[in-house]
Amino acid sequence: MPSLTQRPYSVAEVSAKERIPGRTVRYAIDTGALKAQKMPGKTGAWLIQPRDLDRWLATRRGAKS
Repeated sequence: MPSLTQRPYSVAEVSAKERIPGRTVRYAIDTGALKAQKMPGKTGAWLIQPRDLDRWLATRRGAKS
């Protein structure tokens, strides 16, 4: 389980860390499969909490089995 002090990840960080295309991560956010918070502004970044990323990754791995 991730520490509560871990900072959120950006889409680019998730993409690089998990070797998943950024487009796939954004699609998961858009469809509600991956919970994320949008930062203010027109081009605000999406921030993904480690626990939400872990849940989404577990769901993805389960779907591939």
